[in-house]
Amino acid sequence: MLVLTILCATLALLLFLNVRTYLALDSARKHAGNLDNIHDTVPIGMCQVSKNLTVMWMNKQIRDFYGLKKGDTGMKYEDLLDPNLVAMVKEMLDNNEQHEVISFEGGLTPDMKPVLEYEEGVTWMKLNYVPILDQAGDLESYVILNENLTNEKHSEHKLLQNNQTISSQLTEIEMLNSDLKEVNENLDKFAAMASHDLKSPLNTIQGFAKLLSQKQDNTFTEDDKAMAQFIVQGTSQMNTLIEDLLTFARLDKKLGEPVKVEASEIMDKVVFNLQNTISEKQARIVYESMPRIEVQESLVLQLFQNLVANALKFSPSKRKPRIICSTSEVDERFVQFSVADNGIGISPEKTKEIFKAFTRLHSRSQYEGTGLGLAICKKIVDFHNGRIWIESEKDVGTTVNFTLPIAKA
Repeated sequence: MLVLTILCATLALLLFLNVRTYLALDSARKHAGNLDNIHDTVPIGMCQVSKNLTVMWMNKQIRDFYGLKKGDTGMKYEDLLDPNLVAMVKEMLDNNEQHEVISFEGGLTPDMKPVLEYEEGVTWMKLNYVPILDQAGDLESYVILNENLTNEKHSEHKLLQNNQTISSQLTEIEMLNSDLKEVNENLDKFAAMASHDLKSPLNTIQGFAKLLSQKQDNTFTEDDKAMAQFIVQGTSQMNTLIEDLLTFARLDKKLGEPVKVEASEIMDKVVFNLQNTISEKQARIVYESMPRIEVQESLVLQLFQNLVANALKFSPSKRKPRIICSTSEVDERFVQFSVADNGIGISPEKTKEIFKAFTRLHSRSQYEGTGLGLAICKKIVDFHNGRIWIESEKDVGTTVNFTLPIAKA
């Protein structure tokens, strides 16, 4: 009876131990399955190899990269790599006596050949070999992390190419600027020389023509005097043209720092400078108290004077000119000026071309001028980063609008 009791107890113990073992193994299998699932969700390739480089496990990213199936283990790690890459990896691992993490980057061509320089079509990888040590501190295995950096490398490569292109373009621009500077310096010298060399003979011709037109003896007829007067007028127009051309050419030059000035003070000077014409035409000039602006004063004086002079010139002979200068604030940086007249006006379709150099809408017999006045105005406004435009109605009048920088407080 005692033997039977011992036998039953032994069987019960064995059954209990088998159940525990089964449950433990089942738990381990589930844990391993869960760990595999976790590995498969990691966005980088992962695998573990023994110290003799036998593959122990790999996640989905590695399997997909090498075209393997789940459960494909036991092969040698070097069988997955190009022979040249295997030699390099083995050398690094063999020399890793301190068991440090080894990292390096490189590329793989479509036929899995390793390359060290990025080019289009290459898969760029970063490999990290993490040593796993046992309790005694000896190498047991390596966990290999395989990170695909192709997109980042492609962007970096494109950025480098763009930077090289920009650098090349900047070098070319610097060379062109240098050439342009030299050309501008030569043009300045030529302009100064041409101004002197052209105006000197013109002044001589004009002086002699005036003397001839004033000659009183019988050998000089009225027709002769009229022709001499034509010469005087022609040379005067040439002098004006030369001055306007020089002004137009020099507007791009640096004139120093802008100054803060009352716009109404500039208009005071304009009225003073044009007083004779204003009185002769019995014109009325109206301008209100205008804001302070930060500009090149000499240029803006010429801008206002050209516009007022144009308004006086292009007025019907039977109508007294009325010119009104007003302002309105555009934003915290610019103020808009408007110079309105009751002159002859121009057709709306011609309001844009009027700012081009040498553009004339009337013959010289009707209105004198060089065709540069409004071109100079536009260049002055452009110089101050403003804009200029015209609103006009034929036989009613014209309003020239433009913006200039408002003075900062």
